[in-house]
Amino acid sequence: MRNVLIILIVVLVGYLGFEQFNNNDNTVVVVEQTPVERSVTASTKPNKNKPAPEVLYQFDTSNVPATQKFDSEFISATYAVTLDNDHTKAQLRFTFNDDGTFTDYRDMTHPKSMAGETTGTYTIHEALITLIYAQERDTNVFKFNRSQMSLHKDGTLRTGTIVLAKQ
Repeated sequence: MRNVLIILIVVLVGYLGFEQFNNNDNTVVVVEQTPVERSVTASTKPNKNKPAPEVLYQFDTSNVPATQKFDSEFISATYAVTLDNDHTKAQLRFTFNDDGTFTDYRDMTHPKSMAGETTGTYTIHEALITLIYAQERDTNVFKFNRSQMSLHKDGTLRTGTIVLAKQ
C-alpha cells in the first residue's frame, strides 16, 4: 500500500511539474504533502521569477474606422504608402485587378536595402483580403506565402499598423 501511495505521489508531482512548464501565465503550481494526514494538496501561487512577456506592439483602437462588406469590383485600384520612420524607410504599392490578381511592389532602403515586384491572387471575404503570393518570387523581399489586409470604409487598406491609401 505504501508503494502505491509513493508511486501516486511521484506521478502527481511529475504531472504538476510538467504543467508548470506548459503554463503560459505567471503562476506556479505548488504541491505540499503533509506527513500526518498523508494527503497531497496543490495550490497556485504567482511566479515572481518568470518575466511577463514583452509587448511588441500596442494598437490604438479608438480611431480605427469601421469595415464593411465589399465586392472585388470596389478594390480594383492601386494602394500605396511611404514609410519614413526610425525603423523603416520604404515604399509599398499594391495594384489589385478585376480578375482576382494583384501586383506587390516594395522598395526598402532602411534597415536593409532591397526592392522587388511580385504577383499573386487575392480573395475577399467581407472586409478581409487574403493575398496569396506566387511561388516564383524573390523570397528575400517577399518572405511570406500569404498575407491579409482589411478594407475600411474610408477607402484604405490596413495590414498591422501600415495604412495604404487608394491612389
